[in-house]
Amino acid sequence: MLTKKQITLIERIVEGEETVKDILADLDVPKSTYYDWKKVNKEFKEAMDEAIELKVEQAKKNIRMNVNKYISRLDTLSKSQSNQMASINAITKLLDLAQLFENKSEITVKSDLNSEEKNHLLDLLGYETSNSQNSDEDSEE
Repeated sequence: MLTKKQITLIERIVEGEETVKDILADLDVPKSTYYDWKKVNKEFKEAMDEAIELKVEQAKKNIRMNVNKYISRLDTLSKSQSNQMASINAITKLLDLAQLFENKSEITVKSDLNSEEKNHLLDLLGYETSNSQNSDEDSEE
């Protein structure tokens, strides 16, 4: 069974507002004892891992809840004339952390292909092209 001190330690570490060193000093837990708990005490290690995993899932959920805001900001930045790569990279990292794009794939079409070749390639990959949309509209008339 975990002690009150161990539970408090886990809670404060997971909150992430203080360094582990400061928490240990405040709780009067020697650094060596903390590392022994992590290494030897299975219950402590499991409780710590579970608490951290819960915190990570909460953070991912928070990012997912704000995904439209991040995408809108990326869109605005992409149209901006100034160099804001740091913001773009930070937002992209947030989206990656939320694992929103686990199955991402990238398609690069050579610019030396003509429009018909590009549209054919996109059709083969299952993407709608403006030509195929126009053909569908023509057949409906």
